[in-house]
Formats: sequence, C-alpha cells, structure tokens
Amino acid sequence: MATIRARKQADKSTRYTAIVRIRKGKTIVHQEYRTFALRTVAVSWAKHREVTLENPGALTRAQHGAPTLAELVRWYVDTFETISKWQRSKQTHLEFLERHAVGKTNALTLTSAALIDHVRSRRADGAGPATVANDLVWIGVVLRAAKNVKELPVRPEIVQEARSACGELRLIGKPRKRARRPTPDELAQLREYFARRDRRSDIPMQSILEFAISKDLRSPPPSSISCARSSLSSRISWGKRKPTCWRL
Repeated sequence: MATIRARKQADKSTRYTAIVRIRKGKTIVHQEYRTFALRTVAVSWAKHREVTLENPGALTRAQHGAPTLAELVRWYVDTFETISKWQRSKQTHLEFLERHAVGKTNALTLTSAALIDHVRSRRADGAGPATVANDLVWIGVVLRAAKNVKELPVRPEIVQEARSACGELRLIGKPRKRARRPTPDELAQLREYFARRDRRSDIPMQSILEFAISKDLRSPPPSSISCARSSLSSRISWGKRKPTCWRL
C-alpha cells in the first residue's frame, strides 16, 4: 500500500508526497514517489501506479527505463564478447547496428514493422540481401539474450515476423553467386589492401588470395595444401610441421 507524507512549506502551504513501493518478500525491488499540492491527487496517483506496476512488463520498464536497441547491443558485446570469443565479422556487424539509426529505437516497443522499414532503408542504400538478412540475425540474438538474461520484456519473435515478410517481399535472401572473375585492376587493389592489413592481422589474406586465384592446382606441391571454400576455412600445413589454421 502507498504511503502519503505531508510536508509544510516555507509559505505555510502543505505538499503531499506519495510513495509507492513494490516488494518481493521483504525486499523492496522498486520505489518511486511524486509530490502534489492536494492530498486527493496524491492518493489517486499512488493507486494508479500500484495498479499499473502489477503488470510485470510495466514494472520492468519502470526499473530499467526505456533501453534503446543500441544500449542492448553494447550490453551484449560487453557481457559476452570475452566469453564467446566470436569472430571479427560478428563484432563488426554488432558495432554497425549500435551506430545505425535503428539503434536509437526503444527496444521495449520495437516492432516487426520498424525492422522491415530498417531492411527497406538498407536495401535502398545499396546493401545486399544477404548482408541485410544478417542485420536481423544479430538483432534477434541480442533481443533473445536481453529477454533470457536481463529478463526485459522485449519481443524476439518480431525478428522472425520481419524475416518472413522481408523474404516474401524479396528484400532479403542468400548471397548472390559470383558471375565473373575479378579484373586485374581489382586484384591489384586487393593485393595492396591485404598487404597493409596482413601486418596487423593473424590471417594471411594475401597468401590466401594468391592461393584462391592460382590455376595450377592439378599437381600438388611437396607440401600439403587444402582449401574448403564452402565453410570459409583455410588450412595450410607444411611437411611434418604442426598445421596452422586460420578461421575466416
């Protein structure tokens, strides 16, 4: 039950503070208060808040405020990055969603319509169907973690609703197959980029590039070389030395 406290002011008037407390057992899990000039108004507000906070979703929103999707993405990264040790591509995509306009959306009121609009906007900006589909994948991962770990009243199911609608609208899809080989100019740009990148990376992309475009693969060299493109993994082992693996 709410508490109403009366306080005399310097001008001889009286102000009434309504205090609402929510308990679980003997523990106070939430408390809020508001001051009014009239006691009847204070009592009315307190009763209204008590009824409202009986809804678990309303209580959670009152406790946690209105977290944005970007805030949940940052929480997910800070909490699970060092534990899960995921790959750079996932990290990059999550950070992109954190910076994107969709990240400013209230995660508690996020709808499938908002996600469809996000996908449509991304496609209009030139993003491919597979890339945008990954947006929905990682948003779903974050929402499920927020619901199961933080117990926030978010709705991960809206992601599947958005995926179904976007699939029917042909806004998302599988990666397009390459219909041509890279031109010499494009290969030169790739070599230049990977030469700079390999200095600070554990993955020797320049060597992998040269191997991928090599034509003389019929007679294997003295060393054993294998490449599994379907799983985006490369393994190179030299003689009897311990194999070194790169995960792309």
